[in-house]
Amino acid sequence: MFTCKGAIDFYQQRFPDAPEQLWQLVPNGYDEKMFEGATTTQCKNSGEIRLLHAGTIYPIERDPTLLFQALANLKNQGQIRKEQFKVILRATSHDHQYAPMLEQLKITDLVTLEPAIPYKEALNEMLEVEALLLLQAANCNFQVPAKAYEYIRAQKPILALTDEAGDTADVIKQSQMAIIAPLDDVAKIELAIVSLIEKIRTDKLTVLPMAEIERFSRDKQAQRLAVIIDDVIGMQEK
Repeated sequence: MFTCKGAIDFYQQRFPDAPEQLWQLVPNGYDEKMFEGATTTQCKNSGEIRLLHAGTIYPIERDPTLLFQALANLKNQGQIRKEQFKVILRATSHDHQYAPMLEQLKITDLVTLEPAIPYKEALNEMLEVEALLLLQAANCNFQVPAKAYEYIRAQKPILALTDEAGDTADVIKQSQMAIIAPLDDVAKIELAIVSLIEKIRTDKLTVLPMAEIERFSRDKQAQRLAVIIDDVIGMQEK
């Protein structure tokens, strides 16, 4: 049983003689109960755009170095200003590494490093900001971070810096509100940021209806798991 299609493909290549029923996909998902009582706010067409990354930013698997460089370039070109655009990095677990980088690039007015907050408060923050940031390097193509499903549930525009060929990109595209660029390409990150800002300000992103978002919930995945377990029990009883 696997949580990502890429992992299934990888192991099918290594074990081509394994029976087809061995390869079962049960993705991760979001917990709807944690969103109870929270309300998604509408994206702004003007004013400040806040781009939030919630959670750990691993120095290798989610290396933000080129994102920081892209922000510095756009600031120096006059394409983004602190009054209009802010990046919030919440609970990176590596602030001591990233703070000097922000200082050196002179973008502390654009990027803030914020402390951890309780989980439900973090979900509420996702619903309050104008856009969400996802980082996932190509060496994690067979993985999808849990926050990807929470981001989809939040119904907000997503800047996904990840490999187009990876499972994370496959999942996040289904939000219909994602702009994707490689984590390791400064020029493409710059274009993606500019595109994100333009789409938010001109309201060119369509929110996925909750009826479609529900298929990403853990309740739906639990139902899928129950079917698989029933099938296994049925085979054993024969």
